[in-house]
Amino acid sequence: VSVVWKSDNTPKTYRVGGEGCVDVIYTRVKGTASGRVYYPDHLPVVDVVNPGQILFKPGDKVRVNLALDNFKRLQEDNADGWKDSMKECIGELGTIVQMLFQGKSCRVQYMNGKIENINRAALTRVHTFTQGEAVTILSDSTKVKELQDGHGGWNDDMKTALGKNGRIVRIDQDGDIRIKVEDKTWIFSPVCINPMDNQAVAKEIPAIPPAECVDSDVDSDVADTQSNDVAEAIAQLYVDMLRGMPGHSEGAVSIVQAAGQGDLQAVKDWVKNNPDKIDQKIEGKTALQIACYEGYVDIVRFLLQNKANPDLKDSEEDSPLHYSAFGMEHQTMVELLKAGANANIVNKGKQTPLHIAVGKKSPECVKVLMRHKADPSFKDSDGDTPMHDAITQQCSFEIIEAVLGSPKARHEENNSKGFNVLQWAVMKNAGPAVNVIIEKNKSVVNEQMSEGFTALHIAAANDHVEIASALIRKGECNINATDKDKRTPLIICVSQGHTRIMEVLIAACCEVNAQDNSGNTALHVAQMKKSLPGLIQMKQEDKNVGTKIICALLEAKADLYIKNEEGRTPLDLMEDETIKHFMIMLSEKAKAAKFQTTQRGVMIPSDWVKMDRGEQYKRVLLSSDGGNGMMEKEYQMVAEKFKKTLGQAKILQIERVQNPYYWECYQLKKLRLEQQYGGSGCSNEKELFHGTLPTYVDVICKDNLDFRLAGERVGTLFGKGTYFAIDAKYSDLYSQVDKEKNKFMFLVKVLCGKCALGDTKYSRPPPVDPKNPTSELYDCCVDNVDNPRVFCVFDRNQYYPQYLIKYK
Repeated sequence: VSVVWKSDNTPKTYRVGGEGCVDVIYTRVKGTASGRVYYPDHLPVVDVVNPGQILFKPGDKVRVNLALDNFKRLQEDNADGWKDSMKECIGELGTIVQMLFQGKSCRVQYMNGKIENINRAALTRVHTFTQGEAVTILSDSTKVKELQDGHGGWNDDMKTALGKNGRIVRIDQDGDIRIKVEDKTWIFSPVCINPMDNQAVAKEIPAIPPAECVDSDVDSDVADTQSNDVAEAIAQLYVDMLRGMPGHSEGAVSIVQAAGQGDLQAVKDWVKNNPDKIDQKIEGKTALQIACYEGYVDIVRFLLQNKANPDLKDSEEDSPLHYSAFGMEHQTMVELLKAGANANIVNKGKQTPLHIAVGKKSPECVKVLMRHKADPSFKDSDGDTPMHDAITQQCSFEIIEAVLGSPKARHEENNSKGFNVLQWAVMKNAGPAVNVIIEKNKSVVNEQMSEGFTALHIAAANDHVEIASALIRKGECNINATDKDKRTPLIICVSQGHTRIMEVLIAACCEVNAQDNSGNTALHVAQMKKSLPGLIQMKQEDKNVGTKIICALLEAKADLYIKNEEGRTPLDLMEDETIKHFMIMLSEKAKAAKFQTTQRGVMIPSDWVKMDRGEQYKRVLLSSDGGNGMMEKEYQMVAEKFKKTLGQAKILQIERVQNPYYWECYQLKKLRLEQQYGGSGCSNEKELFHGTLPTYVDVICKDNLDFRLAGERVGTLFGKGTYFAIDAKYSDLYSQVDKEKNKFMFLVKVLCGKCALGDTKYSRPPPVDPKNPTSELYDCCVDNVDNPRVFCVFDRNQYYPQYLIKYK
């Protein structure tokens, strides 16, 4: 709502909250005749539910405001320990460039380029950047160039932006900031950016048009679940108010106050004098509701014995059982259910106590409710069942098993978006949930959404490889099911450039020549750009992977000469004569089964150039100018991955590395991991970057990356292994220039398998079960288990340096 105040006639925009509450937004601080002292900068927004917890993120400006002894004591508890050089951090403004060890430690960079790993408890946040904010870029080109290493790189064109003001277009997940200065947008490290204090100057900088603003990835379903947390926060404030009231005197305290303070004797005295008012309400809440929320089992038991109503609701229609769920108090739940409380009672939002218990991620409460016949298939007003909620909330396996594995679970129930429980689990990449559902109810694996999509179509659209493998192997799904447009999962994944899931489907012997309602096969579609409905696709991947897809389909005997409805074959769609010739040659090889293999039978990639006998390795220069069609596509594929986060760098050349021995070692290791983890596609294979020194380039091409050199340049923060990064800009930090100021980086195939949080003391991955001396080990270590960006691998058979990129 927009409000114009009489005092200054300036319109202000406010949000309207529940029951008529509105935001209070201060614009200036001045003396007042009445009212108390407060700190307006620290006023919380109304929907902050954890005001005591400060959540840092990459890009935040921070400072150590502690005495030296206190700082040192905190650092001694930190993974990276204390160094004497850290005393220089006290009082200095720094910028968080990376969160480490699940957010317990922060990697902070200072203006002089120094980087320290600091315990988050030692930091005070000074400023956090927001999209659309006006900022100023540092003017010192030497300093900025140094600080840009690992944060998008540097080129001389960026000098035009230095010292200027601009606005933030986007804040990347790793904290790097895209800033529009005049008519150009640049990626800068947050260390190079300062907030603008002069608001008059800030107003003169043009706002970013909505079409240019790109939000960070946010799961709307997670946001939707926060309303319960806000409701609970309000209830908690009320309970805290009751706790803070003075102690009772005879007749002066209500039963609700006594229950809120946990005073059993006061409750007994009140009930003795007022037996007919046991369900009295204050602010719409009963003593039983408050006692259930707080977990006062003795008070709950006494109230129920004295005929308190176990199903009485408050103004939001929450019952005592809902209050127990909000408070995660399973013992009060037991007392209520013994007294006959309705396990499936609903509030205003049509949520049962099970909805709330799932939302609070309380396995004890969930199990109590399931034992008392709570319905996991009951839909709330948003159309979600507790089963859908458990998947959205990424609940523990205990909860998933209790709710989705229940005999009462109806997995065919759809939510408001049209997904049944299995389809929703596939969409959310919830592997444990998928496995539980398949084990209990295989009949849902081939169920179709209104558009005809099956669970396998959804997995194919989103490149959920392990789930696709489980649907095929355990669920025995129809791998050639078609949607309303007669598209198979293979056609879907090819249209989106998902090579890994394509390999899984081919390995499962899917029909490679199936045609959609336009007569197109996967080989037709590989040469077209196709989009999918956002309904079944969370995120689109790079589609410039034509080389790999065409090769894989032809190796699987895809037919070059099938005509679509327009009478065109896959060969007709290819305009490049060089690629046409290659496709015909590869198709003939596939028919004759004449593919080149290593001595142990591992197939050599069909696009490798021929190597001379005795030649250990070969570096093949890829064409970027159209001289060789397939090589040009391959070049574009690698360049696009590199430019995604290092767009300001200039690529000088890209070479393919052909090393049959290490390729064979890598493929055999991949086969072993796939067998260990559930079949084709289950090795968690990724393409990652590795920055290196110019002197190591030939050694790596010949003898692979050597983890024994770990720590020489990058340290051993996550273990004594070889390090890889998802983003080229991060690996750029560890690439060093040669005499001509050129840098080198490898794009590497890496088998990540199961990942554990790294530690500097690890010389191999930790055991999966620390209590079992013969336990299997994890396969690699990472910086963050939930969202890994950096990988540390200890086995050289788990990686293969596929491409060498030379750039500056």
